Amino acid sequence: MVEIKTQWTEENLKEYTKYTAFVKGRLSRVMLIALLVLYVIVVSGCIALYCMFKYTFAIVMAVAFTVFLAVCLLFFVLTVRDFVKTNLKSGENEEFDSVLINEDNIFICKDGQPIGELEWDKIAKIYTNEKAGAVYLCTAENAVLILEYKNIVGGTEKELKETVEKRYDKLSKKA
Repeated sequence: MVEIKTQWTEENLKEYTKYTAFVKGRLSRVMLIALLVLYVIVVSGCIALYCMFKYTFAIVMAVAFTVFLAVCLLFFVLTVRDFVKTNLKSGENEEFDSVLINEDNIFICKDGQPIGELEWDKIAKIYTNEKAGAVYLCTAENAVLILEYKNIVGGTEKELKETVEKRYDKLSKKA
């Protein structure tokens, strides 16, 4: 059995947001790469038009596209910050502060005492983010349990990974 503190921090919420936005889905990565390639092609075309025909409009369009890209990036960063801030504020009064997890059960704990149980059948998706050192357990109701390796109080990282892998194998068969 592995015991893990489940407190949300700004860092782990940002990592979860980046993971869900860019890593977990192939479509989002393909779209991001396609948009960046399209940006490079359009700006390169504008610069080529300016060099060949001295169209001032082409430079203005290249600058406009670059400003548009910068505004989009700023919008994304501000959206992530707002998401993190909102979720940190909503998670301040959590009813639990840790979980005990094994192959059969997930016990929800407050001050080291079990106060409830989350059934593995309620877990719809399991993601492992090795870069951030975390496992994300997602329910069908879009609740997320962030289990960071550095927050393990009892047990080991290896035990957690093995437990999650076994449950993931059962999850994929069920789906």
